[in-house]
Amino acid sequence: MNIAELYLKIKAGNPAEARAQLVIYGKELALINPRKNDRWDIVWAIPVPGETPKGCLPCEIVIGKRHTDFQPYVAWHCFGGNSYAWGHYCQTFDGAFDCAIEKLCREVGIKIDD
Repeated sequence: MNIAELYLKIKAGNPAEARAQLVIYGKELALINPRKNDRWDIVWAIPVPGETPKGCLPCEIVIGKRHTDFQPYVAWHCFGGNSYAWGHYCQTFDGAFDCAIEKLCREVGIKIDD
């Protein structure tokens, strides 16, 4: 299954299956391209699909983890592989993942029901 099919599952209202597959897929991508942002290890990454406008850097949504007890996870937009912005800091991976999915769906125009 490719990432476009996962987005369609989210849009079609089958988020539980898509969520599990996105967690695995994003963790695998982060392992393939290990990196840090300051003291944060990037532990999950998903590229935002679609064409990058001319003059813009490619965008992805990432989750970082640091070794601390207070809000050890963050969901960021990442531009060009090393410019991080618009972070949402969380206490758990699941919380950061939810924020990351909201960011991702916003970027690709998928409305998430509350």
